[in-house]
Amino acid sequence: MRKSVVTKTLFIAAIGSIALSAYRAPLSDVEVALQNKNQDHEVIGAAITLIAPGQAALRGIVMPDSTIAPLVDEQLNDRNSALMKTHFPNHVQIVPLTYKDFIKTKKKMKIERTLLNAPKVKIDFESGSSLAAMGILPDTPTDSSWRIFKAKYPDATNFVAVSLPGYDSGRDMALVSYFNLCGPSCYQKGYVLLERNVDTRLWRAIHRNIVFGGG
Repeated sequence: MRKSVVTKTLFIAAIGSIALSAYRAPLSDVEVALQNKNQDHEVIGAAITLIAPGQAALRGIVMPDSTIAPLVDEQLNDRNSALMKTHFPNHVQIVPLTYKDFIKTKKKMKIERTLLNAPKVKIDFESGSSLAAMGILPDTPTDSSWRIFKAKYPDATNFVAVSLPGYDSGRDMALVSYFNLCGPSCYQKGYVLLERNVDTRLWRAIHRNIVFGGG
């Protein structure tokens, strides 16, 4: 075989190899679900880092091992609402976008410690049944809940539960709701708005809004 033919053959083979490597097959449903699950964990981890106040970041918090139902406030759909103007003045255009996905019916996600990126926060996980036995219910907190909670976790400073995130169409903004039990008659419910850095692809919380609370 002549040298020119060999060269041509190798060139065609190289082009074919590059074309094959450049071709990306569409992701399977399993792969998409895994990507979404990992992203949910990244968002929740970033939200927890913001929610956990100074001492909680040092002494630890307790979380349920699964997400809770999202806090739904219809004002998030109204750009002219008091909630939007007061608490999200710089993000009025973003929040309704994330809210649309946020209110979709979603299954609870079991939170996996290895995927939850919140390295500065010491976290203990409890099952829903164990929390219910302690009287710690995010929808109906009681004074006795804190006493039972502290008896089991004397070093923990907060009990924090979060929802699954809602995303904008580009999945670069996320909205998470949370419940935070912080002492006798001390609790808050609110939202954390997050964004993903275009270059690093890492999530960071940019705003926290306490809708209501006590204590």
